[in-house]
Amino acid sequence: MAITLWRSVLASLLLLPLSTAAQPSQIVLAPKPEIRRAKVTDYKDIARITVAAFRESPHFTYLHQFFDQYPNDTYVCFEEEAYVGLQHPRVVGHIATVPAKEPPHERLAVSAGLWVLPEWMDSDPSAASQTRRWSPMVSFLHGLRNECKERDINVTRALDWQPQWEVADKWLEDAYPEDEQLYLASLATLPDYQGHDYAGYVVREALREFKEFPEDGLPGDLYATLIATTAGEPLYFETGFQSLKNVTIDAVDKDESFRFDIMSLRVRHG
Repeated sequence: MAITLWRSVLASLLLLPLSTAAQPSQIVLAPKPEIRRAKVTDYKDIARITVAAFRESPHFTYLHQFFDQYPNDTYVCFEEEAYVGLQHPRVVGHIATVPAKEPPHERLAVSAGLWVLPEWMDSDPSAASQTRRWSPMVSFLHGLRNECKERDINVTRALDWQPQWEVADKWLEDAYPEDEQLYLASLATLPDYQGHDYAGYVVREALREFKEFPEDGLPGDLYATLIATTAGEPLYFETGFQSLKNVTIDAVDKDESFRFDIMSLRVRHG
């Protein structure tokens, strides 16, 4: 495996694709969103969406035990990760926007997805030393930030989580060659806009684009991969993803556990 791109267990964990408990068959009654590519200037919106979407998730509250005391630390860290990540040539994002409910009724970003492309899709040779395990969420103690203090994180829990998470992460690395994986690092929707399939629009647009990528350099089959929370599984099953393996992470006190689903979808035949 190449040198990691800010590889961190906590980063990988907290960027788990998330779709809250909207039912796959739910009818969209809200306005159809516009889907566009994410820009570097979207980094604050991506942080805002992601924190809001994950705020009540069990793994978020477990690791970000001190969020209520230090909420700004969380936002600053997410913003910095998103800002750096969006400048990387192997990170591709999509944003869903709808008309804002409040004046001046400009378009509001309500859902965002971020993918890490395989090396052969990257036009920048300098990115070859960086791997797909980037995450715009909170990276744990990577030392690259200027303002992120991470006081919201329970360090004991994070360090205990690390070796358990690496097992799941390594399993995905071994499941498919790295150059055959499109890794969905993040998928999140604002809570007030969940249940309207906005995350589904974001994922489907990305998959449509990936299917149209030029075949030059395609080493074999091409797979979209992700590690999903339980809440996110219905969306991914509906989109065509298959479950490869369920993994469970135990809390440091062994009084609770967190289940995740390693999933994939073949996007292109080699």
